[in-house]
Amino acid sequence: MDVTTERWGAGLRRAVLASLFALAVACPAAAQPPQNEAAGNEAAAKEKFSEAMDMMRAKRFSEACLLFEQSLELHGALPTQFRLAECYEQVGRLASAWQTFDLVARAADEAGNARQRDFARTKADALAPRVSKVVIMIDPATRDLEGLQLAQDDVPIPPSQWNEPQRVDPGSHRFTATAPDHDDWVQEVGVEGEAQLITVEIPPLEATAAPAPPEPEPEPPPEDEGSFITLPTLGLIIGGVGVAALGTGVVLGVVAKSSYDDSLEYCTDGFCSQEGLDQQGDAVTLGTAGTVVFFVGAAAIVGGAALWFFAPDEEAAADEVALRLGVTPGGAVLRGIF
Repeated sequence: MDVTTERWGAGLRRAVLASLFALAVACPAAAQPPQNEAAGNEAAAKEKFSEAMDMMRAKRFSEACLLFEQSLELHGALPTQFRLAECYEQVGRLASAWQTFDLVARAADEAGNARQRDFARTKADALAPRVSKVVIMIDPATRDLEGLQLAQDDVPIPPSQWNEPQRVDPGSHRFTATAPDHDDWVQEVGVEGEAQLITVEIPPLEATAAPAPPEPEPEPPPEDEGSFITLPTLGLIIGGVGVAALGTGVVLGVVAKSSYDDSLEYCTDGFCSQEGLDQQGDAVTLGTAGTVVFFVGAAAIVGGAALWFFAPDEEAAADEVALRLGVTPGGAVLRGIF
């Protein structure tokens, strides 16, 4: 290439960039901020753009890319996008460079500027063979899952692009697949150099394990209802108490009679000394107590016998009225069963 041709190419390039910049400034945004704010953002964007160009000339490309990105955030201009694509190419981010050139070509095409479109498209096409790609292979069982979502570096991949190679910059990339009621699938992919073709296979997603059922709460210890006895047994107990009481009454009566007889030694012709009178009083008291205990024992024997002889047998107990007496830590319990 001679000097004239080289100068002509450089001039053409500057002219194209200038027209791209003018096109971007002329195109109104969908939602314009207030005029003063828009003017301030545009001025700041131009300043960032100028600083970024200085960094480009100084071959400080990483700093230049950051400044171009900041300029685009303040004011979107096609020349800034174009320069950012060139900067990405210089730092080796070929996938980002290709995507940015493609965006500039699309915008120029929508504006009806075929010359600008073709210039950006030529740059994108020249980069395309150098861009590394990741091909995603999805197991059919996973592809058929309702609600399946794929993402690259946490950016969703539209289903229309699942069959297309994903362009990636060098470095580490995180691919994920998620679906309701299934465990997430995650794989880290490392990309080095240019024109790499890497295949990622997404296996069948495992169904989420059902949560373990909660452990049943321990049952409270059964209430201590005491030791209950049946009616025949109760009759034997009452009868036994009655026999003991009957015997006690007889003993008290005998002791009272003996005490009374001894008191007669202190009596003459119907008159008794004080000691004799005291012994006679004790004898009367013992006799009265013996009589009461005797009759209580007799009644207990009769009641116990009645419980013994008239209690229902075990087979009929389920259909008969039953009475149970129990002793618990809180006292005695008399319970009826119907």
